[in-house]
Amino acid sequence: MNNGTLCNCLNAIGGFALFLIIVMVCLYEKGCLVKIHPMNKHKEGQIKVACVGDSITYGSYHLTKRNYPAVLSKMLGAGYCVNNFGFSGRTAMKDGDMPYVKDKNYKNSLAFMPDKVIIMFGTNDSKPYNWKGAEAFKTNLLEIINAYKALPTSPEIYLLAPSPVWGLKGKPVKFDIDAEVIAKQIRTAVKEMCSDYGYNFIDMYSVFDNKPELFQDGVHPNVAGAKLFAETVYAKVK
Repeated sequence: MNNGTLCNCLNAIGGFALFLIIVMVCLYEKGCLVKIHPMNKHKEGQIKVACVGDSITYGSYHLTKRNYPAVLSKMLGAGYCVNNFGFSGRTAMKDGDMPYVKDKNYKNSLAFMPDKVIIMFGTNDSKPYNWKGAEAFKTNLLEIINAYKALPTSPEIYLLAPSPVWGLKGKPVKFDIDAEVIAKQIRTAVKEMCSDYGYNFIDMYSVFDNKPELFQDGVHPNVAGAKLFAETVYAKVK
C-alpha cells in the first residue's frame, strides 16, 4: 500500500468515526440512548416523592446515579420513597419538540400516586422553536400540574425555577437553550404560578446564579451542583 492510499484510508476512517460521534451525540440529546430510571419500590408508610423534569432532573452524563433525586432520596431517608421521572430534552409545552406529556415517564409518574411532586421545566422550553411566550408556558405547565392534583393523593406541588445556563469559553449556550428567556421570563412565570395557585416555590436560578463552576457543560449540574440541588429541595420538602 502506497502512502497516498494509506492517507485516503485513514481519512475515510477518521471521517466515519466523526460521523458516528455526531450521530451518537444527536441520539443522546434526543434521549434515544437514555434509559428510564428503575422504580424504587414503595413500602407501607413511606411518603412518595416524584421528581419530574428534563435531563437536569434525570442526571446527564455520569450523573445517572448521582443525580439530585438520588441524592435527595438518601437525605430524606427511609421514611420517603423518591423516584426520578425526569428525561432528556423534555418540555412542558405540549407542542414542543419533545413534550413531557407524551413521554412514558409522565404516565409512570401519575401511576406512582405521589404525595409530593417536584417539577422543573423551562430549560428546553426556552429554545426558540419551543418558546411561545410566558402565558402559553404557564398554561401548559398548569395542565401537567392539574393532572397530578387530580390524583386521589392530591399531592403537594413544588415548582422549581430553572437554574441559569452559560456558554463556555466564549461559545453560545449549548442545545439551543436561551439564557435570557430563562432569566427574564420563565423564572418570573414559575414564581407567578406559585403565588397564584399556592404551590411551593424553589428558585434554583438564584441558588446557582454566578456559579458556573457547578455545571459540567454550562447547562447540566456536576456532582457538586447536583448535591446543592438536592440540599435546596430537601430544605423545602423535609
